[in-house]
Amino acid sequence: MIKGKVNKILLTLLTSILTLGLIACSSSEDSNNRDVSRREKRTDISSSNETDTSVDTNLSSDSSSFDDNNSLDDINDENLPTEKSENINPDSVTIEEQVLIEQDGLKVTAKGYVYDKYSGPGISLLIENDSDQNILLSTTDVIVNDYMVNSYFTEEVNAGKKSNDTMYFSETDFETAGIDTIGKVEIYFHISDPDTYTKIEDFDCVTIETSASESIETPSDNIGTELYVSDYVSISAIGIKENTIGGMELLLYTENKTDQNITVCCDDLSINGYMITGYFSADVYTGKKAYDSISFSSSDMEKNGLTDINDIDDVEVAFRVRDADFNVIEETEPIQIFTR
Repeated sequence: MIKGKVNKILLTLLTSILTLGLIACSSSEDSNNRDVSRREKRTDISSSNETDTSVDTNLSSDSSSFDDNNSLDDINDENLPTEKSENINPDSVTIEEQVLIEQDGLKVTAKGYVYDKYSGPGISLLIENDSDQNILLSTTDVIVNDYMVNSYFTEEVNAGKKSNDTMYFSETDFETAGIDTIGKVEIYFHISDPDTYTKIEDFDCVTIETSASESIETPSDNIGTELYVSDYVSISAIGIKENTIGGMELLLYTENKTDQNITVCCDDLSINGYMITGYFSADVYTGKKAYDSISFSSSDMEKNGLTDINDIDDVEVAFRVRDADFNVIEETEPIQIFTR
């Protein structure tokens, strides 16, 4: 068990380092090296402002459109509530015990819905490894009520052993998406070698429907100010604020309108005319939605005298959309997100 805990800690550190190193869509690097397939973990940010109905949402002749006259007054930290939902609690839903995976000696059973005041909502799991190899079970992606959310789950189970653990979901992601009650959870499990972290297998999506699945309505889409819409994707700006590590970030809403999974990255980011490195990569599965933030490089901001939100007068950014094979299927010219 000591070895397992050490490996889990090492995996967490390794994942964090790789995420920070790979996720930047930097305007100063070659475009082939700027996009990655895994989205950056979202920071503590939520949203509630309504759609700016003055934005032109009609498709142009090239099947895309964007508004270049958005007001900074409509996209700011005041539109981002910080109060936590009181409805995601242990009594809100239940799930029936059900087998999620039973293959090649691995059996994963969902035991029930739980809520922890520190860790948030989650699903308790029983993992049984009757194979002849040690495994590290984790997830690649999790979708709740059609919104991409982050989950916190990694469990090492040695050959012939069992383990009880809980997959927790990001409560911040729930608040941002307006999810008060869990209706449907879609999970993509992944197993790897706990010593080398090499992939053993990715599993097909498994779905858990809760006792509230038939009564859940998709929350009214908090899509903010629409920036870009095409046959492939819709991108909107929700709000901008300082984050918990002293930098600044812009929350975006992205909807995948295609029949394939996509990754959206940013490029050519500039603030007040200064080129700034932006960190943004949002995986959005077919027909799903996601909230993700463009994090602005703190060092770039500081060296250009941008140390406060009130210093920001103008932001421009371009977007690139890739398919699951990393092929670019759409890219935009720099879009003026807002101007003061």
